[in-house]
Amino acid sequence: MRFSLKNAILVLILVLSVFVMGCTDNPDSQETALEKAPLSTQSIKDAVAKDDSVVVLFFWYSAGAPCIQQNSILNNIQTIYGDKITIVPLEVRDFTAQNAWNDYSHLVRGPPTTIIVTDDGYITTRFMGVAGEQTLIEAIDSAAAM
Repeated sequence: MRFSLKNAILVLILVLSVFVMGCTDNPDSQETALEKAPLSTQSIKDAVAKDDSVVVLFFWYSAGAPCIQQNSILNNIQTIYGDKITIVPLEVRDFTAQNAWNDYSHLVRGPPTTIIVTDDGYITTRFMGVAGEQTLIEAIDSAAAM
């Protein structure tokens, strides 16, 4: 098969369209299409079962600097909201959290990843990397309003 100019242009258009589509997504956060959150661990089941509590799933690695920074931000948010939110930490090396890591693999590319779940168990937003306090507060308030 001969590689013609026409084929080269088609390949270039395809590559550029994939690149442009990939660049339009915000790498820090992504709203999801309200899928039901898998209840992979007992801690997730207990958190979702609570009445009137937004659940914050926090996939992290305890030795990672970004994870430690995100954990600090989440601790501040917990003091602001009290029992209106439930934070479920899911640490990479925790054997009991492995099912959650597997069930959420389509949303979690690596730690830290924070996923917001409504009080009735639907995923609303995910944050890959460190999300700022105000950004998380807005996402939590939005999930609470649903």
